[in-house]
Amino acid sequence: MSKAETQAREEICRVGQSLFARGYVHATAGNISVRLDDGFLITPTDACLGFLDPARLARLDANGQQTSGDKASKTIALHRSIYAAAQPFDAATACVIHTHSTHCVALSLQHSYRASLELLPALTPYFVMKVGHVPRIAYHRPGDPAAAELVSQTIERYGRQGTPIRAVMLDRLGPKRVVLAFLSVAVLACVAFARASGFMELFVARVLCGVGVSACLMAPLTSYRRWYAPGAQMRASSWMLMTGALGMVASTLPVQWLLPITGWRGLFLILGALLALSMVLIAWQVPGESARASAGAPHAPASAVPAPAPAVPAPAVAPGYGAVWRDPYFRSLAPFGFVGYGGMVA
Repeated sequence: MSKAETQAREEICRVGQSLFARGYVHATAGNISVRLDDGFLITPTDACLGFLDPARLARLDANGQQTSGDKASKTIALHRSIYAAAQPFDAATACVIHTHSTHCVALSLQHSYRASLELLPALTPYFVMKVGHVPRIAYHRPGDPAAAELVSQTIERYGRQGTPIRAVMLDRLGPKRVVLAFLSVAVLACVAFARASGFMELFVARVLCGVGVSACLMAPLTSYRRWYAPGAQMRASSWMLMTGALGMVASTLPVQWLLPITGWRGLFLILGALLALSMVLIAWQVPGESARASAGAPHAPASAVPAPAPAVPAPAVAPGYGAVWRDPYFRSLAPFGFVGYGGMVA
C-alpha cells in the first residue's frame, strides 16, 4: 500500500469522525470517497462515519470494481460521475463528501428562494467565495444511476458557464412523486365519500378530496419551471389551465347523465377509479426527473465538489406573497380572475 493511500485512509476516518461529532451525519448516513491515482477509496455501506476503521475502507480499481475492504457504499457510481464531470474544470478534484446535515435537509424541503433551482441565495460575500451556487437535483433513490447522470450534467453545465460548483443537493421529492402521492389521497377520499353514512364522514372525506387534488396545480407548474425555458413555461401553464377549465365545464353533462343511473355514491366510486387511471397514466407517460437535464431542487444533502473559482451570486428574489399582492400588474388582473375564473369554478 502506498504512502498516499495510507494517508488518504487516515484522513477519511479523521474527517468522518469530525462530521459525526459535529452532527453533520448520524447513524450510518453519509459517505466519503477519495480518488487515487489507480482507483478509489470509499466508506463501506452501512458504516458510521464516526467509527471508521482505515483498514476496512472499500478499495476499488479505476473501473469501479472492488478489490478489497468491506462492501463499498452503493453511491460509488454517483461519486465516480462527480469526479469525471468535475475534473475538466478542476483537475485537483479528489474527494467527495456526502452528508445528511439536519439543517441542509430542512433547507431542501423549503420552497422560497428559487426552490427548483438552488438551495440558497448569495447571503454574504463569504458565502459567494466559499460556497457559491448549490444546485438542487431532483430526487432519486440512493444508488440510482440516473441521479449520477443528472449530477454530472449539472456540474458540466455550471462549469461551461464559468461558475464551477462545489456542492449539489439531492432533493427529497420531485413533482411527479408529489402529485402521485396526493392523488392517492384523493382516490381514498372518493371511496370514503361514497361509503359515508353521516355528515361528519362526508365532511372529512370532502376535505381529503380537496387535499388530494391540491398538488394537481403546483406540481405541474414546478415541473414546467424545471423543464422549460421562461417563455415556454408561460405557454405550458396557459395550456394546462385552459384544458383544466375545459374539463370542468365538459364534465357537467356526463355527471348529469350518470347520476340517475349510478347515484351519487356510485358516481364518486367512478371518480376514484378515474383518478386511479390518471395516476397510472402520469406514472407511465410523464418523464422522470432524470429525463430532464435541469438543475432541479435531498433525500439528503449531496456530494461536495471542490472548484477553483467563486460562483457569481444569483439575483435576489423577494420572499413571500407580499411582493406579489403589491404588484400593480397583479392587482389589475385580480378582479378579472376572481370574476371570470372564480365564477366559472363556482
